[in-house]
Amino acid sequence: MIDPTIRDPDISYVRKIGNGMAVYKFWDSLSSFLFTIPFLVCFVLFLVAPLIFGVIISLHAWNPLVGGGPFVGLHNYTQLFRLSTLTGHDFWLGFANTAIFVCISVPLLMVIPLFLAYLIFRSPLKSLFRPILFFPTVLSATAITTVWDFLLQTQNGPR
Repeated sequence: MIDPTIRDPDISYVRKIGNGMAVYKFWDSLSSFLFTIPFLVCFVLFLVAPLIFGVIISLHAWNPLVGGGPFVGLHNYTQLFRLSTLTGHDFWLGFANTAIFVCISVPLLMVIPLFLAYLIFRSPLKSLFRPILFFPTVLSATAITTVWDFLLQTQNGPR
């Protein structure tokens, strides 16, 4: 049986605050939204707006030097997907080259490194391999720091 004299700390907290709990939830959700505003601004500015602009100019005979142009609707897309046109031929050639590149590079850049990482993870010499693999990261930061330290010296720097 549950002892009615023992109180759950969360329940007593809610009872103590009473109506203030709703205010707390409002400010908590508002602060969460305020922290997402910089991301939302960048998302709209760098992803949504260019996407919408790209769709708009694809429906016009757009000239980047003059700007604007007459509305042509889906004519640009019909020209693009026809093999008989020069643009259509270049599009499908580029599409085929991209597909071949993706089919070759994704397995090479995903499967082989994953397999090598698994071998290193299972290796008894993993304490030796980890510094060797991390060394280029540290070395590049050290080299950049050394070069900037030399460039910014007032006494012995470059003149």
